[in-house]
Amino acid sequence: MRTWLIVGLWSLFAASGLFSQPQTHIDHLKPIPAYGEFGYGEAVFRALIKERLPELWMIVRPSFSPEYTVVLGRIWHNGGIRRELAGYQLRWAKAKEALWNWKTLSDGTMELDLRRHPELHEKSTDFPVEAG
Repeated sequence: MRTWLIVGLWSLFAASGLFSQPQTHIDHLKPIPAYGEFGYGEAVFRALIKERLPELWMIVRPSFSPEYTVVLGRIWHNGGIRRELAGYQLRWAKAKEALWNWKTLSDGTMELDLRRHPELHEKSTDFPVEAG
């Protein structure tokens, strides 16, 4: 019993880092790409987000129903030489059909067929600059 207690305490201390080497601390965050260059992730992003650089987005890719997203973007007013921030827009978009589909080729094999320009259900609302 005593041996198990010593082994258990040693495991607890080892897991907590008391006996381990000092860790290097990363004090900054690195952005990750929204999607790979080609493929399903890129197709979903471009079909639903549409904007090049929205302020904030969330993409949901369920297995058995169409993909959807919520996007927060800026609304710009072109006033002469300078662009001025006019407000924000919150937009929800859902594909009417899933963006991925299996297509049967002439030789009987299946191939992934991505819908890059799907029909969408969309709703949006605008907010003034003061709301930001």
